Amino acid sequence: MKKCLLIAFAAIQLVSCSKDDAIKEPIKDEILKGNVTSIGNQPSNKPVSNKNTPTVIDVFSRVTDIAIDQNGDLYVADGNDKRIKKIRTSNGSNLVTNFAGSGSSGHADGTTTTAGFTFPKSLVFSKDYKTLYVSTWYYVRAINMETNEVTTIAGGGNSVDGIGTQASFTSNPFSLIINNAGTALYLTENIIQIGSAHIKRVRRIDLATKEVKSIGFNNLTSTFNPGYMVVDSKDKYLYMANRTMVLKIELSTGKATTIAGNDSSGFVDGVGTAARFQAIGGLALSPNETYLYIANGSGEGVRCIRALNLDTKEVTTVTGYDENNNNIGLFADGDSKTARFNDVYGMEYDKTTNTLYAADPFNKAVRVIK
Repeated sequence: MKKCLLIAFAAIQLVSCSKDDAIKEPIKDEILKGNVTSIGNQPSNKPVSNKNTPTVIDVFSRVTDIAIDQNGDLYVADGNDKRIKKIRTSNGSNLVTNFAGSGSSGHADGTTTTAGFTFPKSLVFSKDYKTLYVSTWYYVRAINMETNEVTTIAGGGNSVDGIGTQASFTSNPFSLIINNAGTALYLTENIIQIGSAHIKRVRRIDLATKEVKSIGFNNLTSTFNPGYMVVDSKDKYLYMANRTMVLKIELSTGKATTIAGNDSSGFVDGVGTAARFQAIGGLALSPNETYLYIANGSGEGVRCIRALNLDTKEVTTVTGYDENNNNIGLFADGDSKTARFNDVYGMEYDKTTNTLYAADPFNKAVRVIK
């Protein structure tokens, strides 16, 4: 009898430990299936009556970046239309409306309906969602989401580094991101000026003081041109891409390590530096930061979405490419084999709905990947 009781007690303890272990085990990301639908790419700017089709009152001209608010609604930088647009995804309507910008080029501050934007390029929300930051031609702007006021926080000055509007940017700063502490913005500049040097740098804007500083990293080759960026949830690592490779940069030391791709352009899935990329566009981290999603083919080559497993460094193609039917540069919704992109720039991952949104500028659409 005592032996039976001991066995039973041991079994209970074993089950209890197993449950505890299961609870403590971290949730593992699963790679997206690669099914693609679209918002935009409508034949006209008239509302669409078909209930199964997104209702659109303002189609896009050239989508470059996407930001998601606390409700799950999308804000879209439409460069050629000189506006920020809003997509109401939270109620399922996908209604597109003008949110900010008069439609005229310029840098005038004011309300969201009167302020001017010259080619808005990149968007990011503050951590409390009270401010939407926008990078435009030579400037970084801030939109107060409660008052609808647009102000210039940096750029337009005569000094490279400096405070606020005393600092200057070269042409169009892009890849605007915010650290998870909510204290600083980072942006990249990679511009070839006529009659001047090739400007390659990363800038940091202290949101409390508005001080703009150029920052440097270790181990970067002279050929590396900074492109799109994303920061991890602990503000420990910055992931940055140029056209053909992805770097992992330790923010505390500035040490940079190549984790995928190399100086050679191409299209090859593989592990680490054996993988090949063609003109990397946007970057986005999966919810638990297992995968770094990479837009491949910004302007050339195969245009698709790739995934880099940050644990194994393996690069795989998620959607937009089929080696047996590689229709480069077209528009098609569908599964991972049949979907097609004309280009991919900024991307944003909605962790609540497990959805990746991607800007497809030349198809004039926001692509929805699940």
